[in-house]
Amino acid sequence: MQPGNAESRDQSAPAPGWYVIQCKPGQNERAYQNLINQGYHCFSPQLTVEKVVAGRRATRVEPLFPGYLFIQLQEGVEDWGAIRSTRGVLRLVRFGMKPIPVPNDVIHSLMQRSVEAGQSPAPAFARGQAVRIAHGPFADLHAVFEGFRGEERAVVLLNLLEKHHRLTLNISELCPA
Repeated sequence: MQPGNAESRDQSAPAPGWYVIQCKPGQNERAYQNLINQGYHCFSPQLTVEKVVAGRRATRVEPLFPGYLFIQLQEGVEDWGAIRSTRGVLRLVRFGMKPIPVPNDVIHSLMQRSVEAGQSPAPAFARGQAVRIAHGPFADLHAVFEGFRGEERAVVLLNLLEKHHRLTLNISELCPA
């Protein structure tokens, strides 16, 4: 029987449930693809984020739970032993000797939020966020992020001598406070 094949499941068996798989470090995508290739139904929530990479803003898609993914399995019907030997998979998350299912409503909520989050990326810095200046003449001073000016520049408010000063800096000079 093919894992994840709904037509060949026993009608008297319980409905499939969602479980958590821990992946080997840095191998989320490898584990996901190998499980899909074996016919399992998997879900890896993704989040679109904006990061500062090499001094420029870049939009990236990253896993919401790095190192983990969800798999839909039918207890008592599918062979769970094949999961342990799948490349990229470290183990099925268990409490004691028994894997604990994740409630379906949690998975559906994550699926919905994952789709919604894919529409607009979270910015690298948000207006009003406290930042620290990492480089340059104002190194190690704290400021408040005001906004972006182009792809490589940011405007911050620096409180110096009891007065707010507006500075335009390279994004690479900033880090979260």
